[in-house]
Amino acid sequence: MKHYLVFLAIASVLGCSSTVNMAPLDLGYGDYTHINPLFTLSDVSSAVRKSETILSVYSPSKATYLKREAITIFDKEDKDLARVVLFYDNFRDIDYLKANVVDGNGRIVHSYVLDDAIDFSVSGVVSFYTDSRVKVLELLHNSFPYTIEYEYKVTYSGLLNLPDWYPLEFNQGLESASLVINDYGNTGIRFLTMNFDLEADVEDTPQGKRYKWSMGLKMPIKREPYGPGGDELLPHVLVSPGQFEMEESYGNSQSWESFGQWYYKLGTDTRVLSEGAKAEIDELISGVEDESEKVRILYKHMQDKNRYVSIQLGIGGWKPFSADYVYTNSYGDCKALTNYMQTILEYAGIHSNSVLIRSGGPGDGLVEEFPGNQFNHVILRVNLNNGEHIWLENTNKYLPAGDLGSNHGKLALLISEEGGEVVRTPEKDYTENLNNDYYEFSISEDGEATVKNVNYLKGYMRDQILSRFMPISEAERLEYIGEMYSIDHNAINQHDFSGLDADGDYDMYSFEASLTNFVTTSRKRLYVPVNKFKGWVVTFPDSDDERTQSVELKYEFTHDDSTLFKLPEGYSVELMPKAKSINTDFAEYEMGVRSTENGNLMIKRMLKIKETDYSAEQYDALKGFFDDVKSADGQKIVLVKEE
Repeated sequence: MKHYLVFLAIASVLGCSSTVNMAPLDLGYGDYTHINPLFTLSDVSSAVRKSETILSVYSPSKATYLKREAITIFDKEDKDLARVVLFYDNFRDIDYLKANVVDGNGRIVHSYVLDDAIDFSVSGVVSFYTDSRVKVLELLHNSFPYTIEYEYKVTYSGLLNLPDWYPLEFNQGLESASLVINDYGNTGIRFLTMNFDLEADVEDTPQGKRYKWSMGLKMPIKREPYGPGGDELLPHVLVSPGQFEMEESYGNSQSWESFGQWYYKLGTDTRVLSEGAKAEIDELISGVEDESEKVRILYKHMQDKNRYVSIQLGIGGWKPFSADYVYTNSYGDCKALTNYMQTILEYAGIHSNSVLIRSGGPGDGLVEEFPGNQFNHVILRVNLNNGEHIWLENTNKYLPAGDLGSNHGKLALLISEEGGEVVRTPEKDYTENLNNDYYEFSISEDGEATVKNVNYLKGYMRDQILSRFMPISEAERLEYIGEMYSIDHNAINQHDFSGLDADGDYDMYSFEASLTNFVTTSRKRLYVPVNKFKGWVVTFPDSDDERTQSVELKYEFTHDDSTLFKLPEGYSVELMPKAKSINTDFAEYEMGVRSTENGNLMIKRMLKIKETDYSAEQYDALKGFFDDVKSADGQKIVLVKEE
């Protein structure tokens, strides 16, 4: 599959300068010491001086990718750009790499070749087992500005992982960039321009069609706070094969239907169960008539019995391991576990479909008008006889049936014998992502306090806690609670995690802790924070510039909290926090305060975020709302000692 990987796990390493001759690369740029004054005025950290990319497709199974580029780095903030990272595997070979480091006076101070790069196996970094490896070459210099220039060529023996073209990064200037696609094999190579209006120049050559995009001077694109990601803002060209071949498996990605047919055929000989596996299923669902209950039982069995590992083998990581392999070995990747779940459901007489999806990140997750490989994950849709669907995330041992973590509300590709069909995973709105907390603070005159907390979770809020808490020890859970609430985890006196991974609508956990310096004290007064544990801390910054980008929040949710403050003996309330009520089309906030019969204080707080996507024009209203929430949450109760 095409992996959308952020390479964070590689340690910073320095390649040693090669003994090759220090000769400039043939980029035809000229003098790197001359810097466009527009970049200096706009506080650019780096600039692409010249970039040339040539993708040549010779057949459904062979292509070459040539890149030549020069980047000037103005300060250490962009030093990570001085790194060339090249993946290779059974379908990608690195033909060569050569690079130079050019100082601010235009002098080549270091030259490198491929052998200077550090070589890593990707196993243990992003996968349990894979044939993928990576070459990493650091092009560092200790004086700024300096320029890196490099050239490399990669040969592909399978076309599903062809790279897209991004001519620049966020906050990066551009002087000149070009992309050339040569379709020498008449394979129907396809492309889609995103976030810029520039048609390709098309030329018919004796070898085939040639497409070229050229981009000139471009000022840096800055991502505004909570703005969209690069897919929505940066100019780029998506690339996908028409006809393709992977290890003598032939496919066509010119339509979702044909792409889905290819993927379906990969699994046709893998959904076979041994007699032992069948007997196990028969015993599990014996006497169970309700179809959805059968799904729940079999899904829980699959979660308990198996563990997830990433195995990027088998037709470029696309072909799933057989259901019987998973049964025998009790592990598999997303494809294998989904295939196993689909197989045991099929044996139980329940129909389901595998669904390809781009997991993680905001947005729809799929460019619907551009069929091809946009996926990094597989889930399952179960089709009940009553017409309802149950969605299953098969790589997570703790999510209940129907929960998909961060993959709710995304476009995905449902796979059937007829081919692929674009569907949307079910949404979870603010009424289904719930966090209901009860706090009870007992305040002492010396400023210390004890707290009892009961935390109820549902939907995405539950998914986050289950994924964080369930794989770790009890001691590690207490440490995490300490981090969440900014308290000493050693001061947690009691806790209860038995309500996690429950079968009901909510999961829960609770704890009690001793708090030092919870209250600010003076000679006769105590200042008690209204909402120290759940107060809103996210800041939407002010800006003198007009907002141009939309705002994207992660998910809708509801916080509904109750907090009881038990006052120390001999103290009364001098200043009560002000009640607050804010109602907008996109969010609500309510905070109310009342005295109880025995003289304590009860505060009820509710926060609802009812949308995740906001236009640029809504930014000021959104900022105003959260500023008001932060102000209300930041209030204090003032207690005074009675005379």
